Amino acid sequence: MCVNADMRQGAYLLPNDRRRTPAGRPGHPTRLAALRVLHDGREHCVCELMRQLGASQSRMSRHMATLRQVGLVTDRRDAQSVRYRLDPTLPPAVRHLLDAALELPAARQRIAA
Repeated sequence: MCVNADMRQGAYLLPNDRRRTPAGRPGHPTRLAALRVLHDGREHCVCELMRQLGASQSRMSRHMATLRQVGLVTDRRDAQSVRYRLDPTLPPAVRHLLDAALELPAARQRIAA
């Protein structure tokens, strides 16, 4: 099997590879829930996200750092706290995909009801 440079850097997953690529990172339930909160377009402090999602500060910060690294959110330090929002410079195609992904569970719940 030939392994190219992208594969060595983790850009692709082999079937039994447990590493995660940036594209796969938003799928964690806590990150999806955080994206749903941020979907309103406003800034939210990490303490607000913690309260709404029932997550510890370290866990929430780690998840938000992952979303920041993949370019879905931006952050701003405000005195002692950090505020997050969806990146306003997301390309329209990425924004549409994100919107559809965040609405999917709600659509499934309506169908099941």
